[in-house]
Amino acid sequence: MPSDTARKLLMIMRHSSVHHGYMSTLGILETKSGRTLDKIRAGLQELVDQEYILWAQ
Repeated sequence: MPSDTARKLLMIMRHSSVHHGYMSTLGILETKSGRTLDKIRAGLQELVDQEYILWAQ
């Protein structure tokens, strides 16, 4: 089960993809989540580790 930050990032990315037709950038994730870039990167890595997303760094 993803942490709160990871779940929030996943929700933001899904909303952007479905409703706006593009994937969120790190800047958008930072603005909409209210998290720092370090926490966003850790949350994204957690989603990769748990196989929720694929992320080519």
